[in-house]
Amino acid sequence: MLNIRQRLFVSYYLVNFNATQSYKKAYEITNLRTAEVNGARLLRNAEVKTEIEKEQAAIIHRNGLEVDWLISRLMQIVDTPMFFDCDSSEENLLDYFRKNLSGVKKFRYRKKGNFLHFKVEMQDKVQALFLLGEYLGLWSSR
Repeated sequence: MLNIRQRLFVSYYLVNFNATQSYKKAYEITNLRTAEVNGARLLRNAEVKTEIEKEQAAIIHRNGLEVDWLISRLMQIVDTPMFFDCDSSEENLLDYFRKNLSGVKKFRYRKKGNFLHFKVEMQDKVQALFLLGEYLGLWSSR
C-alpha cells in the first residue's frame, strides 16, 4: 500500500512524466540530486509502478483514447498542406482555411492591390499528441 507521499508522487508524475520534479513536489524538497536519485528509485518501486500503470489505464479509458485515433490525428497534421490552390476571393480563402486546415490557430490577412497577404499561426497540436502517445505507451522510453 502506498503512503501519502508516494500517492502524491504518482499524481504529479502522471501530469508531467518527470520523476525528479514529481519527487520534489511530493516530498517538498529542493535538493536536485536527492530528487533525481529518489525519483528514479520510486519509479522502480513495484507498488508505485503498478499504481502509475493503473491510473494511466483509467485516464486512457475515461478519455476514450485509442492508438488508431492518435495515429489518424498525427497523419492529418502531417498531411495538412502548407501550399494550396484556391479561388483568390477573400470569402473563398477564409472558407478554405476553416474547412481544410484543422491545425490553424490564427489566420490574418490584408489586401494590397490585387494580392492577399496572409499570416497563418498553427496550433501546437503535435506536442499534445506526443503526450497522448506517451500515455498510450507508443514511444515511451520508460
